[in-house]
Amino acid sequence: MTHLLAPAPSYCRRFGVAVLLVALADFFFYGQPAGITWFLFGIALAAAVAALNPLSLASNDRWLWIRPAALLCALLPLVENVSPLSVSVALAAMAVFALSLAGRLRSSVARIARQLLAFVIAAPFRFVGDFLRWRKAARRHGRRRIRLAAIAVWAMPLGLGLVFLALFGAANPVIEYWFSLIDLFALLNLIQLPRLIFWLAVLAGVWAFLRPRLPRFLRRLPRPARPVRVEPAAPARTAIEDVLFGKAAILRALVVF
Repeated sequence: MTHLLAPAPSYCRRFGVAVLLVALADFFFYGQPAGITWFLFGIALAAAVAALNPLSLASNDRWLWIRPAALLCALLPLVENVSPLSVSVALAAMAVFALSLAGRLRSSVARIARQLLAFVIAAPFRFVGDFLRWRKAARRHGRRRIRLAAIAVWAMPLGLGLVFLALFGAANPVIEYWFSLIDLFALLNLIQLPRLIFWLAVLAGVWAFLRPRLPRFLRRLPRPARPVRVEPAAPARTAIEDVLFGKAAILRALVVF
């Protein structure tokens, strides 16, 4: 349970990567014919899984490069033909790759098959379970609400950014015409119920690979040693001027402008 002591950075980083993968899946798959995009998405998912397991990649294991090589061989059939068989082989190889990087894979073939079956059964419910655990751990450590300073630091950049856009559009007829073409209601129409279900399904699927876990009755492997994360001391309270016009707000304003 030590990985739940400071859940915010790990969960937020994984959730951000999962959202990017969902956007990529929407671009690749929704309303599009099946093709090489399955292979490209598999490569992107494998890269995300590897990036979120730096401890495994930093090890001096001489067999380290066998994992991505074997995964690549399992993904190559997707280039020529996307079929239920090729997709199943790719998903099984991706699960083995993710579990091996997380240090949760058994050595024998029978145990690996048992783990894959348990992984597939638990995968659709992994995101909901992790979200509930994150909320419970957040309440336990007094993080029930998002800090007001994290929201207030965006007040000045976004406010001045909207003023800048309004003045720039009023001074330039071409830019004003472009702004008049933006139809927010038409953008909201893009969020359809089938598309929303597709996003949620992809999010649940990629989350199972980004944070590979097994049901509790299979968690008997010794976990790899992880560095102890030291919680920094609580910073002193700052004035509202430091929040609205401090270095963080100025940096965000430069990015927005």
